[in-house]
Amino acid sequence: MRNLQVLLIFFFLSIIFLIRPRLILASTLRVPLDYPSIETAYDVAVHGDEILVSPGTYLVCLSGNRNKRIVLRAQFPATTSPTNQRSILNSNCSHVIQFSTPLDGDGIFQQGDHVEFIGFVLNGSDDAFSYEVASGIVRDNIISGQSDDQVDIDGASEAYVIGNIFKDGTSGGDGIENRLHTVSRDPILRMIFRNNIIYNDKKDAIQLIDETGNLTPRKYLIANNLFINNGQAGIGTMGGGVSNQDETGFPLPELIYVINNTFVGNSWGGIIGGANMKVHNNIFYNNGKVDLKNVAGNSVASHNLFFGSATDYVNSNIQSPNVFADPNFINTSLPPNFESFLLGAGSPAVDAGMVVNSIYTEFGVTPPGFQGNAPDLGWKESGSTPPSSSPTPTPGQFTITDLKVLLAGYLGPQNQSYFPLDGKINMLDAGFVMARL
Repeated sequence: MRNLQVLLIFFFLSIIFLIRPRLILASTLRVPLDYPSIETAYDVAVHGDEILVSPGTYLVCLSGNRNKRIVLRAQFPATTSPTNQRSILNSNCSHVIQFSTPLDGDGIFQQGDHVEFIGFVLNGSDDAFSYEVASGIVRDNIISGQSDDQVDIDGASEAYVIGNIFKDGTSGGDGIENRLHTVSRDPILRMIFRNNIIYNDKKDAIQLIDETGNLTPRKYLIANNLFINNGQAGIGTMGGGVSNQDETGFPLPELIYVINNTFVGNSWGGIIGGANMKVHNNIFYNNGKVDLKNVAGNSVASHNLFFGSATDYVNSNIQSPNVFADPNFINTSLPPNFESFLLGAGSPAVDAGMVVNSIYTEFGVTPPGFQGNAPDLGWKESGSTPPSSSPTPTPGQFTITDLKVLLAGYLGPQNQSYFPLDGKINMLDAGFVMARL
């Protein structure tokens, strides 16, 4: 059996070599087993390496526009692990995790050409994770207690922010703030903000700020998020480089898909501004002022549920059908988690959505799927389960799950924490296997 496993691994590697001749041989730098701190591990890391951080509490400062294209990963993802398995980072400086890692010329995320920050509890600082003309993935983290933004995105950055809990800002920040600076490159930057909970921040859950007065080559997928009890809007827009959100918003011309989100109890409302927003399959519930305001221009909103807010919409392009009824939520206790604000039995939001699979595939994202005749409204399909970092294997293909079985059998249980973030077998995975044969 062992010989068969070895043969299968080499067969897999040979296929990889035929398809992708470029090989990235990456190292795993373990903190504190091999290096006493994250900073010392970073100092010796090279592009493509992974810094793997064991459970515990660490003081950290990776500010100053770090430029190594690495994976910084907690051994266990904070959002799905018990407290005693979490890797906790306490801020030791301003802009505590700050990277400048421009995407390479092909415009495709591959391991080794961007930064990844995965699975931590991160407390304090002003901005927690900063993209400064950077490309990268922020995933499965719990980030709280910032005086500014949990994620700050500047310059020609491409950001995938997925599966995080952002909460409890202390003063004037947003969950995600993105300044749309000039971009002088092709292809279009894809921004993906998906499967996040943004809760109890002082300003917007997401704020998009125009910096140029012109259309920039960006498009957005804002999907499957829970925006709850934030001090201003769920999604706010501003112009002229101004970050102080007002109640008018800005006619931002970039294409922004806002699909299957749930907006609950945000003081100013759901969405403010936007001239090219496609707003579908969302639930707006008990927001403070108005659910949609100045979502105009080329924007369109349909297949949404409105209930309990002071005003449903003002100066916004609304098309039928929509639902105006109590969504019948279950699991509404606070603070929220990934099982919060699900649809109860008999909810009018069940099967009330439109099929949006093509939007997901436009961003290279596998559509989440749905039960029944049509998608449900809101951030979770009824009967859904909390998110997992593990992708679903595709029948008939050699998958990540198959690779994990081989690794477990041949390399032993010490490598069980290894799991490729992107759910794809690529050259970095091959390098991981080869380095341990």
